[in-house]
Amino acid sequence: MPRVEEIISDRARTHGDWPTQAQLLADLIGLVARSGAGERMSATQVVAMNMAMLKVARICCGDPNHADHWRDIAGYATLVADELDAQQQGRNNPPVRD
Repeated sequence: MPRVEEIISDRARTHGDWPTQAQLLADLIGLVARSGAGERMSATQVVAMNMAMLKVARICCGDPNHADHWRDIAGYATLVADELDAQQQGRNNPPVRD
Protein backbone atom coordinates (compact mmCIF):
# COMPACT_ATOMS: atom_id res chain seq x y z
CA MET A 1 0.00 0.00 0.00
CA PRO A 2 1.44 3.40 -0.95
CA ARG A 3 2.31 5.82 1.79
CA VAL A 4 0.44 9.12 2.01
CA GLU A 5 3.55 11.01 0.89
CA GLU A 6 3.73 8.90 -2.27
CA ILE A 7 0.07 9.51 -3.06
CA ILE A 8 0.47 13.27 -2.54
CA SER A 9 3.54 13.33 -4.79
CA ASP A 10 1.75 11.31 -7.47
CA ARG A 11 -1.32 13.56 -7.34
CA ALA A 12 0.82 16.69 -7.62
CA ARG A 13 1.83 15.55 -11.10
CA THR A 14 -1.76 15.30 -12.31
CA HIS A 15 -3.56 17.76 -10.01
CA GLY A 16 -0.93 20.44 -9.55
CA ASP A 17 0.31 22.26 -6.49
CA TRP A 18 -2.22 21.86 -3.66
CA PRO A 19 -2.24 25.45 -2.31
CA THR A 20 -2.55 26.89 -5.83
CA GLN A 21 -5.33 24.47 -6.74
CA ALA A 22 -7.17 25.13 -3.48
CA GLN A 23 -7.01 28.89 -4.01
CA LEU A 24 -8.31 28.63 -7.58
CA LEU A 25 -11.15 26.37 -6.45
CA ALA A 26 -12.06 28.76 -3.62
CA ASP A 27 -12.07 31.65 -6.13
CA LEU A 28 -14.31 29.73 -8.54
CA ILE A 29 -16.75 28.72 -5.80
CA GLY A 30 -16.82 32.32 -4.58
CA LEU A 31 -17.63 33.63 -8.06
CA VAL A 32 -20.54 31.24 -8.42
CA ALA A 33 -21.78 31.99 -4.90
CA ARG A 34 -21.77 35.72 -5.57
CA SER A 35 -23.76 35.15 -8.77
CA GLY A 36 -26.66 33.73 -6.76
CA ALA A 37 -26.91 30.78 -9.14
CA GLY A 38 -26.89 28.25 -6.32
CA GLU A 39 -30.16 29.64 -4.99
CA ARG A 40 -31.91 28.34 -8.10
CA MET A 41 -30.32 24.90 -8.05
CA SER A 42 -31.02 21.62 -6.34
CA ALA A 43 -28.47 20.25 -3.89
CA THR A 44 -27.27 17.74 -6.49
CA GLN A 45 -26.75 20.52 -9.04
CA VAL A 46 -24.73 22.58 -6.56
CA VAL A 47 -22.56 19.62 -5.60
CA ALA A 48 -22.06 18.57 -9.23
CA MET A 49 -21.03 22.11 -10.16
CA ASN A 50 -18.61 22.29 -7.23
CA MET A 51 -17.10 18.96 -8.21
CA ALA A 52 -16.78 20.11 -11.83
CA MET A 53 -15.05 23.28 -10.62
CA LEU A 54 -12.65 21.11 -8.62
CA LYS A 55 -11.80 19.28 -11.83
CA VAL A 56 -11.37 22.61 -13.67
CA ALA A 57 -8.94 23.73 -10.96
CA ARG A 58 -7.00 20.49 -11.38
CA ILE A 59 -6.90 20.96 -15.16
CA CYS A 60 -5.65 24.54 -14.77
CA CYS A 61 -3.07 23.78 -12.08
CA GLY A 62 -2.07 20.26 -13.04
CA ASP A 63 -1.97 18.15 -16.18
CA PRO A 64 -4.59 19.31 -18.71
CA ASN A 65 -3.96 16.11 -20.66
CA HIS A 66 -5.03 13.87 -17.77
CA ALA A 67 -8.19 12.43 -19.34
CA ASP A 68 -9.80 11.47 -16.02
CA HIS A 69 -10.31 15.15 -15.18
CA TRP A 70 -12.37 15.60 -18.34
CA ARG A 71 -14.26 12.33 -17.85
CA ASP A 72 -15.15 13.32 -14.30
CA ILE A 73 -16.59 16.65 -15.47
CA ALA A 74 -18.66 14.78 -18.05
CA GLY A 75 -19.80 12.35 -15.38
CA TYR A 76 -21.03 15.05 -13.00
CA ALA A 77 -22.81 16.83 -15.86
CA THR A 78 -24.43 13.55 -16.91
CA LEU A 79 -25.71 12.89 -13.39
CA VAL A 80 -27.47 16.27 -13.35
CA ALA A 81 -28.76 15.90 -16.92
CA ASP A 82 -30.19 12.47 -16.08
CA GLU A 83 -31.86 13.93 -12.98
CA LEU A 84 -33.40 16.74 -15.04
CA ASP A 85 -34.61 14.31 -17.69
CA ALA A 86 -36.24 12.21 -14.99
CA GLN A 87 -37.93 15.30 -13.53
CA GLN A 88 -39.33 16.26 -16.91
CA GLN A 89 -40.74 12.78 -17.26
CA GLY A 90 -42.34 13.09 -13.83
CA ARG A 91 -40.35 10.28 -12.26
CA ASN A 92 -38.42 12.29 -9.71
CA ASN A 93 -38.84 15.76 -8.31
CA PRO A 94 -35.97 16.74 -6.00
CA PRO A 95 -36.66 20.07 -4.33
CA VAL A 96 -34.84 23.24 -5.23
CA ARG A 97 -32.80 24.53 -2.28
CA ASP A 98 -34.29 27.30 -0.15
